[in-house]
Amino acid sequence: MYADRFNRGQKKSFREGSYDQSKKDFPNDAISSYKVQAGYCVQFYQHSSLRGKKSKKICGSEKKLVKANMPRRWDNEVSSMKVWKESSVKSVPANTKVTFNRRSVRQSTNYGNNSYPASNAWSNGSKFTHTNSGVGQWWEVKFNDEYLIGKVKILNRRDCCGGRLARTKVFVDNQVCGEVQNGTRNGTWYEVRCAKPLYGRRIRLVTQQRTYLSISGFEAYTAALPSA
Repeated sequence: MYADRFNRGQKKSFREGSYDQSKKDFPNDAISSYKVQAGYCVQFYQHSSLRGKKSKKICGSEKKLVKANMPRRWDNEVSSMKVWKESSVKSVPANTKVTFNRRSVRQSTNYGNNSYPASNAWSNGSKFTHTNSGVGQWWEVKFNDEYLIGKVKILNRRDCCGGRLARTKVFVDNQVCGEVQNGTRNGTWYEVRCAKPLYGRRIRLVTQQRTYLSISGFEAYTAALPSA
């Protein structure tokens, strides 16, 4: 933020958060121009504590910053403001099932000359995936968009070896969501809720036992996006 027009004069940078002249975050009524970095937004308020008349949301474009003078009605009229990161996350209602297709899945290894491919998780029970044995074997799906993930559901293979799925960890873009419970059984759906909703476009299941990873179905569900 700049004290003078055309991005001149005394300046100060702000990270994500709310700012108030009453807390001496910046001088009262002393902003005449601004720059907003790519991926960030700002909104100005006439009074302290984010009260009174407010400006429209001003956001940097996807690839470059936005810079401008304050409109005349806002020149030296700002007493508080909020700055936040504009999310690229796709906005959908909470508890929406995320769609994907056979081409968007893969696994760490293929058991039996690829007789049990990663795409068998699409079968919803009639077939199953199958990796080689070992700690760290994985199956993953990538989505076309980024989502706020709240939970996943995994269908265990029906014919045998139900205990292999136990303690399998679930990651959302390399962040731990949670893990499958102990005592898993054949042909059963297991739900893993993330300890907190996680942003991402990739979900990976990773074995914690020295065993094979086999699943027959997979679903991912969104959480509610926070308000700006």
